[in-house]
Amino acid sequence: FAVSSMSSASASASAASSSSAASATAAFASCPIPARQGPADDGENSADVVRHGNTVLLVMSDEKRMFVEAGAKGAQKFGKISCSTNGILGQRFGSIFEVTRKGLVLVEDSDSMTRAEESSALLSANAAEASDNRDLVDRNTSQKLSADEIEAMKAEGASGKDIIQALVQNSETWSNKTQFSQQKYLAQKEKKHAPRVRLLRCDVASVCETYFLKNTEKVN
Repeated sequence: FAVSSMSSASASASAASSSSAASATAAFASCPIPARQGPADDGENSADVVRHGNTVLLVMSDEKRMFVEAGAKGAQKFGKISCSTNGILGQRFGSIFEVTRKGLVLVEDSDSMTRAEESSALLSANAAEASDNRDLVDRNTSQKLSADEIEAMKAEGASGKDIIQALVQNSETWSNKTQFSQQKYLAQKEKKHAPRVRLLRCDVASVCETYFLKNTEKVN
């Protein structure tokens, strides 16, 4: 009789447990699943793109670095150009942007911090024949385009590329420079009129490197 009672009790407990488990499963199944936060419209993982309020690192082609809050109001100064940085919102870390007066513009067709490929088309074919610049005399009068004219081009919305092309076309000594000198000239003008920045994530390595470069004497 005792054994029979214990078996009945066990069966009742098992049935109750099964009933409770079934109820819990049904309750869980009926719970709404929270909406997934994150992926950008292009399918990128949310951790790989910049969100509003993120602190990011922008590295210029001359290796100058600056911390920026994504979506912050106001303009950020890049050399002589001041513009909004809202162009980085929703973009992937590692992307390259050209600095313009209208804002940061994503460079989609190149992974270079300079316009090396585009600028090479401006090099003079005859320059390759020259070995040096010994016959070149620069009296600061070789550029026919004045500073006022350059500013007027900027005010009219001319791109950095357009300004550089105009400078080359109006240089009386351009064709007399060696290709090395031409490339050096273009690099200087790019930094001034068409600078680029790379968007980096703020992690331990990038932050430490940035502070080291900014305050090398203090770190040492």
